[in-house]
Amino acid sequence: MFKRAAGYIGPIGDDLPSLVPLIFALLIFFASFYSAHTIYRQTSANFSLTSNAMSIASFLKSDREIDDYAEFESICYGLNPRGYNFRAGIVDLNQPFEHIDIYAFVNEGKRIFSQDGNFFSCPLEIEQKLKLNSRVIVHMVPVSYKDNSALRKPITKPMLLVVVVWE
Repeated sequence: MFKRAAGYIGPIGDDLPSLVPLIFALLIFFASFYSAHTIYRQTSANFSLTSNAMSIASFLKSDREIDDYAEFESICYGLNPRGYNFRAGIVDLNQPFEHIDIYAFVNEGKRIFSQDGNFFSCPLEIEQKLKLNSRVIVHMVPVSYKDNSALRKPITKPMLLVVVVWE
């Protein structure tokens, strides 16, 4: 009599039930590996922006006392950033305190201290405007400004150096 083997796929058919969990395990492994790599890239990019903001602030604050606009301008021209967008400016803390709108600060120069028509901003004109969907890092450092326009002798005013870096 003719013998019929029903459901026989071959040698691979014996191994299929054991391959399914292995495939799912590999899928879960590579998905978690990709997720971890994505988080690493985002954290690395944020760390890079933070590092850039801190280096700009460190360079601009120099000895934490700004004597006049000429000194600030010479320090600003000595700064040579490459590959990222930034704006740094000095905010007067003697004015009634208001929040600092970062987008208006960067794009329009709002709240940046000026004296005798000179804006304490670096750079004076930005090439690329800050957009709402940009990744932004803000770093603030207290500095002092020696105001020579006082009647008797120079006075020191507390100021805030605000550095915004974005991509």
